[in-house]
Amino acid sequence: MISCHKNVLDLWLIAAGLTYALAKGLAVPAQGPSLEQQIASINATVARSKAMLAEYTWQQQETISVKGKVQSQRLFEAQLGPDGRIRRTAMDLPDGNLSQTEKAGGMREWITQKKQHAALMYAQELKDIAETYAQVDPESLRRAYERGDVTNGQNPAGNGVKKLSIHNYVKAGDMVTIAFNPKDNEIQTLEASSYLTDPKGPVHILAEFVGDRDGLNHIDAITATGPKKDFSMVIRNLNYEHRFQRVR
Repeated sequence: MISCHKNVLDLWLIAAGLTYALAKGLAVPAQGPSLEQQIASINATVARSKAMLAEYTWQQQETISVKGKVQSQRLFEAQLGPDGRIRRTAMDLPDGNLSQTEKAGGMREWITQKKQHAALMYAQELKDIAETYAQVDPESLRRAYERGDVTNGQNPAGNGVKKLSIHNYVKAGDMVTIAFNPKDNEIQTLEASSYLTDPKGPVHILAEFVGDRDGLNHIDAITATGPKKDFSMVIRNLNYEHRFQRVR
């Protein structure tokens, strides 16, 4: 009788050991932040950086190219206005920074007078939509998540970068990919496929971000292209200066 009980106990111990080993082998690894938490963290970083940016002035160099040839280059002083939008003041460029076309008379030399106004309007529209996408809007991102239009993007293995894919972010049918560093939730790039008024006339936008030693995560450059018109615009942000004297 004792032998029988011992055999039963041995079998139970063996079964328990196998169950523990199986459970350990199938244990689910610790989960990272949820999609909602990732978006909340990015929005918090964006809000912090925008509040910091309001204390700076900087320069914007705007370069317009048609069919790969530089046609116009201008320099502006920039800062955030009370409404949170960038305000720019044109600055004079030294002769050495002007393109040959500008020296010869600017846009009047590379496009006919009849089409000049249309080209200027297109450039302005392209700049406006590029800056709309590049200045990440936490409210738009939150609404996209609530609609179910935000998903985790495909990430190259081992590069330490995560991506979010967002549909219908600014316009119906657009597509945005935000790449960010999950350690500090700072955005590295934002890429958008969109359009101005007609989806058949697409525009592509790439915004590249950098961080500085003060903790400001800001746009380094925006490249916007309208392939249908062979038109491209590059906006580079340069020479950031704090507007207030700091106590050292």
